[in-house]
Amino acid sequence: MKIEHTVAFTAGMVVSVFLHLAAVIWWFNRPVVVPVAVGAAAVTVDLVTPNPLPIAPPVQPVTPPPPPVQQPEPEVLKDDEMAVQRKIVKKKPKPKVESSPVPQAQPPQPVQQQAAAPPVAAAAQAQQSSTTEARFDANYLSAPATYPSLSQRLGEEGRVLLRVEVSADGRPLTVALKTSSGFVRLDEAAIKAVTRWQFKPAQQNGRAVASRVDVPILFKLKKRSEDR
Repeated sequence: MKIEHTVAFTAGMVVSVFLHLAAVIWWFNRPVVVPVAVGAAAVTVDLVTPNPLPIAPPVQPVTPPPPPVQQPEPEVLKDDEMAVQRKIVKKKPKPKVESSPVPQAQPPQPVQQQAAAPPVAAAAQAQQSSTTEARFDANYLSAPATYPSLSQRLGEEGRVLLRVEVSADGRPLTVALKTSSGFVRLDEAAIKAVTRWQFKPAQQNGRAVASRVDVPILFKLKKRSEDR
């Protein structure tokens, strides 16, 4: 019974859809009636364009001719006036040239010799010549800078320049980096080594004095035997 009821319901739905489609098709295909107005008469109007009026040519202004220019008549001098002008025109007298006295040459002045240098400047030069800088040659052999092992493995090389302030007893008071090698490990190793050094102090007139000196430290790897 359920199956028959379902079939009947489906058939009814199909018939309903077809009816709706037929109604829609008829609606779109129905004839359209256009109303026509009766009794209206058509009126035609003709427009007549008037002929254009002739344009008068422009009137050119008449310029009167310029009046004739009268040239002045030449003035005729009388005999008396010509004689007066001849008397006025005379040669001017030449100015007298006065000779100026020639200045006498002055005798040459004697050349003054420069004074000799004062004894104070000579003493200062002597003091400079007797001054010697602090020395650190022996420290390269007794306490050389340690080459960092990591820098050796990485192949780091370079030259470090340190500015050292040396006391009168030969101790390094300050050690500052003046020129870097390009590697922090090498710079620190050089500063650490020079800080432990004992310098020979500078001498001035035979007396030890404090001074500043530049210390170069070179880090260079030795070539292996197979590279030779």
